[in-house]
Amino acid sequence: MNHTLYKQLLRRVVLSMIFVSLLTGAITLVYQIQRLESYIKSVATTSSNHQMKSFIQQYREACLEQNTLKPNISLAHTGFVSVEILGANKQLLFSKSTADYPKIKQEINTIDHHIAYDDEGSDVKFIHNHIENRFYIQMLTPAVLTNNQQGYIKVLYRVSDEESQKAYMDILLNVLLAIATVVILFAMLFPVILFLNRKLLRRTQSLSDANLQIMAVLGAAISKRDNETNSHNYRVTLYALAMGEALKLDDTQMAALLKGSFLHDVGKIGISDNILLKPDSLSDEEYTQMKKHVLYGQEIISRSPWLSDASDVLTYHHEKYDGTGYMKGLKAEEIPLNARIFAIVDVFDALTSARPYKEAYSYEKSIQILKEKSGTHFDPKLLSLFIKISKDIYAKIGGKEDEKWLLKKVLPYTERYL
Repeated sequence: MNHTLYKQLLRRVVLSMIFVSLLTGAITLVYQIQRLESYIKSVATTSSNHQMKSFIQQYREACLEQNTLKPNISLAHTGFVSVEILGANKQLLFSKSTADYPKIKQEINTIDHHIAYDDEGSDVKFIHNHIENRFYIQMLTPAVLTNNQQGYIKVLYRVSDEESQKAYMDILLNVLLAIATVVILFAMLFPVILFLNRKLLRRTQSLSDANLQIMAVLGAAISKRDNETNSHNYRVTLYALAMGEALKLDDTQMAALLKGSFLHDVGKIGISDNILLKPDSLSDEEYTQMKKHVLYGQEIISRSPWLSDASDVLTYHHEKYDGTGYMKGLKAEEIPLNARIFAIVDVFDALTSARPYKEAYSYEKSIQILKEKSGTHFDPKLLSLFIKISKDIYAKIGGKEDEKWLLKKVLPYTERYL
C-alpha cells in the first residue's frame, strides 16, 4: 500500500474523530447545562426535605410543650437562609432567617424565577443569584401542623459549594465520557475502515503507477523524435522538484510541477521532422511552427483530467521574465510560479548536457550564462535560489544518462506527491 495514501486515510480518520468528538462533547455540554437546573434542584430538594420535616416536628413539639408559636429553631449548618411556617390561609405563624437574609431577599426579588411543581404539589423556584454566583432553591410545601392543622412550610435553601461542584463535575464527567466513547468507537472501527478501503487504495495506487507509466511512455516517445534524450526529462524533473521543496511548495503544487516537468515538451510530437530535427537555424516560419508545440502539448494533456495541473509548465515554460517569450508574452509574476521554476532548470540542463550539435558546458560556465539572463529570461529571486542549491544536485545527477537509475531517484517523489 502506498504510504502517502495510507497517511492521507489515517489523517482523514483522525480529523473525523476529532471533529465528531468535539461536536459530541459540545452537544453533551449544552445538554448537561440545560439539565443543570434540574440536577441542582433535585440535589437541593433531597437535601432540604429531611430538614424541613425536622423543622415541622420541632414546631409541633414546641407548640405542645411550651404552648408557644416561637420554638427555638436553629438554622446553623442547615443550608437554609430562611424558614417560614404558614397557616392554611398562608398567614405567617413563625419565621426564622439568617442575618444576611434581608440583603439576599432584596437581590433575588429582582431575579426572574423559574417555577415548577413537584409530585406533591410543592411550589419550587430555582434561583441563580448572579451577584453572588450562587444557586438557591425556594420551596413552598404543604405540611401538617399541630392537631392536624393544615399549613405550609416555606424555605429558602442556599445550595452548598460542594453540591454545586458535584453538579459541575458530573457535567465534566459526562462530556469526557461522551468524547471517550467516540474515540473508542473510532479506534474500534478504524481497522474495519482500513480493511474496506484497502482495495480502493490498491486501485488508486495502481492508477497512480499507470499514470506514471503513461508519463514515462510519452516522455520516451518524444525523446525518440527529438535530439534530446529521455534522461533529460528525469533530470529536469529532479532539478525542478528540488527547487519546489526549497520553496516549500504544498503537495498539490509539487504534483503539478512533477507532471509538468516530465511532460514539458510532449507537444513536440506534433512537430514535423524537417523542423524538429533540422540541424541548422530555423526560419521565421519554421520557428512559428515550432512554437506550436506548446498548443499541441495543451491539447494532449487536456484529454486527461489527471494531467490538467501540468498545464502551467507546458503552456508557459517558454515565457520570459521581461515579457519577450511566448505564447502570451507574460512578464514577471504574471508567469505561473511552476513555469518560472522550470524555465531555469530546463535551460540549465540543456547547457550542462551533451547534444549531437554541442558539447556539455561546465557547471561554472552554465551558471554564468544563467546569471547573464537574470531579470530578462529568468526570475532573479528564483535564479538566486537555484544557484544556491544547484551545485550539490548537479554533482549527483548532472549529465547522468542511465534512465533506470534516474527513475529510482524520481520514484520517491511520485510516491509522495502523486
